[in-house]
Amino acid sequence: MSDLDSRIAVLELCDEAERFFATPIGRYIVGVSDQEVQAALDELKKVDPEDTKKIRELQNRIAVAEGAIVWMAETMANGRQVLQLIAEEDQEYGNES
Repeated sequence: MSDLDSRIAVLELCDEAERFFATPIGRYIVGVSDQEVQAALDELKKVDPEDTKKIRELQNRIAVAEGAIVWMAETMANGRQVLQLIAEEDQEYGNES
């Protein structure tokens, strides 16, 4: 895959992720994820510090709930970085002429 093809693929994924988050199902998933994280954090505040099994369970719930959202956010950040790089290269190219 060429550098251009790679950049296009990243930009397409970024666009798809942004459009997904704007849909009702995307907003729903983010909302449910946020609720799950908050519920687990609330439980974590009250759990017996000696109950390592429960602590691990709650930490895992948080990690799972945040996982997909983090991946989508990273995808969008990568797309923005590619756009920034393209803008910088375009500016450099424009200054050379």
